[in-house]
Amino acid sequence: MSRFGIPLRSRTSVSTRTPTPHAHMSRSQPAYAYHGAIAMGKHRWVSEERIDKFLSTLYWTDCNLRAAEELAAARSGVAHPLSTVSLKVASFAPEEPRPLNFAAGCEAVATRGALVTEGHSFGPLNSTHWFHVTVSMPPRGGGPPDRATTAGSRDVDEEQHLFLEWNSHSEGLVYLPDGSVVAGLTGEERDRIPLATLQSTADAADLPSGSGAKRPRADAASLQCYIEVACNERTGDGLNDMIAAPNYAKMFSLSRARVVSIHPRLHALRHDLEVILALCREEGVPKALSDSALCAGNDAVNSFVFGDEATWAAAAAITAAFFDKHRRTHDQPPALCIHAVGHCHIDTAWLWRYRESRRKVVRSWASQLAIHESLHNGGSLLRSSDRRGPPPPFAFVASQAVQFQWLLEDHPAVFARIQRAASEGAPRAWFQPVGATWVEMDGNLPGAESMLRQFYYGQIFFEQHFGSLCDTFWLPDTFGYAAQLPQICQHFGCRYFLSQKLSWNLLNKPRHTTFWWRAIDGRSRVLAHFPPTDSYNCDVSVAELLRNETNHKDLGRTRDTLMLFGHGDGGGGPTEAMVERMKRLGNLAALSSGVDGMHTGRVSGPTQFFQRVAAGEAETPRLATHVGELYFEMHRGTFTTQRRLKLLDRVAERLVLRAEALSVLAFVGSSTPYPAMELEGIWKMILLNQFHDVLPGSCITDVVDDACAIYQVAIARAVRLCDAAIAALAASPATTSSARSEVNMTPHRSPSGCPAWAIQSHARDDVVPAPTSSSSCSSALLVATVDPDGDRPVRVRVCGQHYDVVFGERGVIEQLRYDRRGSEPLGGDMVDHDHTGEAWRGLNRLELFDDVPLYWDAWDLEIFHSEKPAVSQYESSVRCPTRIVSFSEDICELVSGPFVLGTRHISDSRPATSATVHITCRADSACIECHLTVDWAETHKVLKLVNRTSLRSALHAEYGTQFGTIERPAHANTSHDEAKFEVCGHGFVDLSEPGGQGIAVVNGSGLHGMSARDGTVTVSLLRGSVKPDPRADHGRHRIRYGFVPHAEPWRLQRTGLLAEVNRLEAAAADDVVGDVQQLMSRDEQALCGSLSAVAHLRVLTGGVSLAGEQTVDSGDILPSPPCFPPPLVYRALIATSYANVLVTAVRFGRNPPRGAPSSGGSSVVIIVHLHESVGRGAVHTTLAFPFLAPPSRARVAAVSQCDGLERPIPTAPLPLQVEGGDDGIPRVRLTLQSFEIIFLRLELTF
Repeated sequence: MSRFGIPLRSRTSVSTRTPTPHAHMSRSQPAYAYHGAIAMGKHRWVSEERIDKFLSTLYWTDCNLRAAEELAAARSGVAHPLSTVSLKVASFAPEEPRPLNFAAGCEAVATRGALVTEGHSFGPLNSTHWFHVTVSMPPRGGGPPDRATTAGSRDVDEEQHLFLEWNSHSEGLVYLPDGSVVAGLTGEERDRIPLATLQSTADAADLPSGSGAKRPRADAASLQCYIEVACNERTGDGLNDMIAAPNYAKMFSLSRARVVSIHPRLHALRHDLEVILALCREEGVPKALSDSALCAGNDAVNSFVFGDEATWAAAAAITAAFFDKHRRTHDQPPALCIHAVGHCHIDTAWLWRYRESRRKVVRSWASQLAIHESLHNGGSLLRSSDRRGPPPPFAFVASQAVQFQWLLEDHPAVFARIQRAASEGAPRAWFQPVGATWVEMDGNLPGAESMLRQFYYGQIFFEQHFGSLCDTFWLPDTFGYAAQLPQICQHFGCRYFLSQKLSWNLLNKPRHTTFWWRAIDGRSRVLAHFPPTDSYNCDVSVAELLRNETNHKDLGRTRDTLMLFGHGDGGGGPTEAMVERMKRLGNLAALSSGVDGMHTGRVSGPTQFFQRVAAGEAETPRLATHVGELYFEMHRGTFTTQRRLKLLDRVAERLVLRAEALSVLAFVGSSTPYPAMELEGIWKMILLNQFHDVLPGSCITDVVDDACAIYQVAIARAVRLCDAAIAALAASPATTSSARSEVNMTPHRSPSGCPAWAIQSHARDDVVPAPTSSSSCSSALLVATVDPDGDRPVRVRVCGQHYDVVFGERGVIEQLRYDRRGSEPLGGDMVDHDHTGEAWRGLNRLELFDDVPLYWDAWDLEIFHSEKPAVSQYESSVRCPTRIVSFSEDICELVSGPFVLGTRHISDSRPATSATVHITCRADSACIECHLTVDWAETHKVLKLVNRTSLRSALHAEYGTQFGTIERPAHANTSHDEAKFEVCGHGFVDLSEPGGQGIAVVNGSGLHGMSARDGTVTVSLLRGSVKPDPRADHGRHRIRYGFVPHAEPWRLQRTGLLAEVNRLEAAAADDVVGDVQQLMSRDEQALCGSLSAVAHLRVLTGGVSLAGEQTVDSGDILPSPPCFPPPLVYRALIATSYANVLVTAVRFGRNPPRGAPSSGGSSVVIIVHLHESVGRGAVHTTLAFPFLAPPSRARVAAVSQCDGLERPIPTAPLPLQVEGGDDGIPRVRLTLQSFEIIFLRLELTF
């Protein structure tokens, strides 16, 4: 999204500037000072203002260029335009099903259409209107009989270009009567449809032929087209504010629907003078060029006489001579080569819904096809105004595979035209797919596997439909970029990366324009570029061309840069006016920068740009290297806004991964067909919602509702597939028994001891209730004490084998020491008692702060928010002690609440925000688990979990991230450190002192906004933004988090923390699946089957014997202590011998089996995703595959290392040696480097 609220610099756009009488009278010289008779002798601003008024559409329109344009139109015979266009419209209300294709729209117009005229009012917002437009052609030569002709030229009437001018202030799509798409309409400017592109009702054989486009016959009966008008503006319809909630009552008006005529010489003269005026006014233009431009503009105005067409040609010749004089020759290469690339960033959803984005795609891309045809059509206005050679070649790029998929489904003919444009072959291919991903996803929030699948499904689509992979990872508008993205890019064939978002940083602008970006594995890198214009919506202005040079931070290392031009965010793309400016500006010798391809005729896109930079770097390495995340110093609120979406995304990803693994196990173990299409559909639903304005929560209410519904369907379908796979694995129906079977398809051991990626049967846990009213309870593992402590509030102390903790009111932890089963505490109290007052002391505090950003409500959390706590009026008057509610052999459960958190005023009718916190202490776990229930009703507030610790000597904190961890400063020594007051974390944040004592805050509820600074660890829980969704996050939330104190160095604790995160995610997923079961419609419940399975898949209760079950001795595979429990009846999918090597996915390859496995040599490919999770250097591990041991019919034919698209890696050791022990379990030994991601390819035969 373009963000118009933060001006980067002052720009003057000639095409959009509103003329004012004294716009430039602030300059130093007086307005009346004239120093000579020629232009340069006058006061400069007078000549500039004179040219401006000559171009004006408001001032002196009876004698300036505008008047001449109207005169030329009148002489062409286009005199009464209202009588030449007739309209018939069929309207569809927002809630009414609209026609989904052209045939349905035509039928609707025929059966329910009504006649209307120019000025027709229609709406409301989100309604659809199909117009049937009939244009009656004016008679040939209908103008004044004494019209003048230009000497040596064609008849003036022949020179005119006729257009249907349409302005409904809304978007639309133009069709021919045969259903062919012409172009899209933006509604922002005067949309003009060349009549030459419309079909005549007369016999096509009677139309004149020629080498160029056919011009409609003057005596043709009529021309027709259909226009599908969508009642929405291109960049949203907020009420009095672009990012406000939509104005659903908004109406639209058809202000123009008429035939207009454009004189090509006057058209060219206008564009010439607009560029000349910009060259005069813009600071930074070389003085010689600026002075020459001013003289040429002044001379052109002097030679122009209204009504005399001969002088029109003379004025145009003067401006053309100026550009000819200053054109760069072949022996004058520019100091900076600008690769100008057309682009129309289309937000897949934002201030409009997904269904509207489907229509934006065809509008924008069809318009680019039309512009490209005009550039190469000798009869077009673009070509007729080009008096200096061929038109400027430029590439148009489009990203997001899902948008191509939508176009393929909705408009296959347009998709076929794009395929042809993209396959013309270098250097002629001008339509270039980029991006590599399914959508332009958020760069911080998606889970690790989701990041991989974005590239996986995106690259597969581009390879299937365009014959090659995208080599450029394209994320121009995403709010920061995770540290492992360069490694992921390399695994999927992307060598380059483009963005510009970090130019918005409030404190620290990016240090480099072109650089190497390296991942935290220390080896993977991509070549990155931030366009120096700091925009992906350039309009090819003089200021932008100059900024390419003045803002380029690496000109000493490279002489190339990219400039992305075209309307974006809501689509649109390059316009003819932008192309006209590029023709004039792109090859001026006096400018040190020039547009690549202007005199060579070659098309230069992102690939060509990056290849030239890489070639120069290969000869002489000069570029700098950035390591780790690219942190965006804005939009930190998106880590928290719309928490429901983030939780649903995490749960959906978790479930589909388990469905994949269980389906593989069912295929191999019980010959169950693999549900490849269903799994792909679920993944694509999840990936769609990870778009960078959906998952971050910066979208309107309608989009949030759509995304929640999509997630619910994905979750329900994933659970159905899990049910089906488990049922197929069961050898007999479930019966009541004292045993239970647990399915654990996660990378971590479950709390009950089930190994990772395994199914296990074991006895039920015995739970012994304990009295809740006594002041002291004890067991072999836990001791709980209730201490009234005189007049002080009740305090509860719990002592176990891992910690000694004291709880005060509202579940606040007043004391926390790390302990080991009765021994002396290994560390001091982790609660800060020295630097905070008693009212703010402790861990697990829920605190409310004012949250009023500077610019972008749902996006931003500002650094000053923590300076203004919003203290509840109830806080000091109501006590809420923590109580013991249950006590068993090894579990103590406590609760506090409900208590009021909000700041409700007496006059406010809304309920106050309240919270209840449940706390669980387990004897076998170092994690103090908290389950928080919040009824949220706040606006412009942020709720944070605040933990003020005594760990003030910690210099750094570590945060979970995709496929690893990232270290960030725990202080604000530099401006870069200060800017990171809120960062994105996945699963946990750990603050540890150099000696090892520390505390980690873990969560399984999709909480990402975290901070650790000066001993205080905070996690943002909920925000109350109002734009663009006024009810963001209102309602009930269940949030699961925990505290893990530790005394050992952090390196020894990582996998334990990840296991605790996994436990909390399982519990949070239980909550979500239960909600989905209640919310899904009956039809979807029938479609998805039973939702009896909870998210962590403990579903087979009772006596269950699993198909091919066996007892496996893991001693040969695993180190001490083993990941597996003592030998039990279980069926494992995969196991690793090194606890820090995590398997994250097991799936079939790109060509999965379509049916049950057949004997006699049939083969399949299984892909295993794994990574080193702790950064421990070279790790040697053994992978075992128990599910392939006898009596399984599958045999491992080969194991090799591949990339993310399952292609062999030449540098990898191939093939890997498959070993087998006495138990018959295949094993593979391999080595992983720090934070390395590996894909293994297993070829199985039956």
